Amino acid sequence: MEQQKKMSAAVKWIAQGISFVFHPLFLGVAVAAYLLFAAPQLFAAMTEQQTMRLFIMITNNNLVFPLLVVLLLKGLGFSRSIILRTQKERIVPYMATTIFFFWTYYVLRNQTEMPRLLVEYCRGLFLTSAVALLFNNYFKISMHGMGVGSLWGLFILGWVQHHLPYDAIGMVAVLLGGIILAARKLVSDHTWFELIAGVVVGLSSQCIAIWV
Repeated sequence: MEQQKKMSAAVKWIAQGISFVFHPLFLGVAVAAYLLFAAPQLFAAMTEQQTMRLFIMITNNNLVFPLLVVLLLKGLGFSRSIILRTQKERIVPYMATTIFFFWTYYVLRNQTEMPRLLVEYCRGLFLTSAVALLFNNYFKISMHGMGVGSLWGLFILGWVQHHLPYDAIGMVAVLLGGIILAARKLVSDHTWFELIAGVVVGLSSQCIAIWV
């Protein structure tokens, strides 16, 4: 019995670590890094300096600024923790990320040398955040679920429509999505409906961003 408790505690600790490392904000920047640095054929028209500046811009808009908003809300007492456990605590962060994600997409969309896959991915993130803000009025949709859906959408549609290489990183990323969902079910209060709804929103937003 004692050993089972220790194993259960270890599994939950690992699940917590997975939830943190693969937070949707980190996941979005990781995908951008993959496209920029692991799929160089997409960026043949750009220099290394341009690629690095682009990565810094995406990191600032899609990670640093949203995190600063969350920390500011926590510091001012508008939220109890940076985990954002309640729907009310998520309203302002969703609004902020929607603005930041839109700005990233807006800046990239008219740059002719920019690969369409990256532009469409950023548009999909903007759509995902906007839909999340709407659905948050009715239930606590899973942010990790939306991140997984966006991840799956990017790779699946990238393989089908943009000749993204079928490499090990892409395959592992798709499998990783299932691990993230399982981890969130273990250590969060999300229901399977909230997790799957997040996946559907993220995946469908990427489909809309690429096909429309």
